[in-house]
Amino acid sequence: MKPHIPGVSVICFRHFPILGLLAALVLAGIAAFPLAANAAGSLTAAARIVDQIDETKLVAAGSVPRLAIAKYDQGAVADSLPMAHMFLQLRRSAQQEQALETLIREMQDPHSASYHQWLSAEELGENFGPAQADIDTVVRWLSSYGLQINAVHKSGLTIDVSGTSAQVRAAFHTEIHSYSAHGEQRIANASVPLIPAALAPVVVGIVSLNDFMPKALKQPKSTFSIKCTACPDGFNNTELYLEAPPDFATIYNVAPLYKASKPITGKGQTIVVLEVTD
Repeated sequence: MKPHIPGVSVICFRHFPILGLLAALVLAGIAAFPLAANAAGSLTAAARIVDQIDETKLVAAGSVPRLAIAKYDQGAVADSLPMAHMFLQLRRSAQQEQALETLIREMQDPHSASYHQWLSAEELGENFGPAQADIDTVVRWLSSYGLQINAVHKSGLTIDVSGTSAQVRAAFHTEIHSYSAHGEQRIANASVPLIPAALAPVVVGIVSLNDFMPKALKQPKSTFSIKCTACPDGFNNTELYLEAPPDFATIYNVAPLYKASKPITGKGQTIVVLEVTD
């Protein structure tokens, strides 16, 4: 499968297993991130899907990839195209998020009873996940379109589903198209995915209906020269190459300070490092 929505994405293990695994860990809430186990800070979820599901009242639940545009579009894929391990991301209530943030702070406070008391993924879901009734409602809605429920992750925030392009189109009101961009063949949703408004209090959206891979911003350089315009005599307006830390000392005339009879070493100076503070 392949599958985008701002801030989230559905990823197919079949096409890029490592990225898919990382996404699964993050979305499932089981990455190496400890949470306090003291249930005192938990907030039992009340059902938030209270309206009847009406397929004529829809809201956006995703986005269209930047390169999924007309000039690259090669048309809809076959209805039978398998799309495996798509993730439907759910959300906590605002009250749950606040309670969890409080608990995380207490976990870091040595004076708190919750200090270093960790939560398992199951406890995270039980104490801070969506109500089971809401999860069941979403599962039934997905199943009504023939989508296969592979798993509901223990955190309660991710539902792993598989299906075909036709089932995705029916459930999320968007076609999956093939795109040829910059010499690469990709698939993506051609329009913004939609879900019934009744589900929006709990459902963030379908995570990534495309296989456009992110591109590195780093640009490799073949040379590491700099144009020196404010350097000591003999260096101005020349191309200089930085190959080792001493080069900086030479170019900016710092070396004599290191070689003085009383070298400047920084001894006796205080360095303050500012982190997350008030």
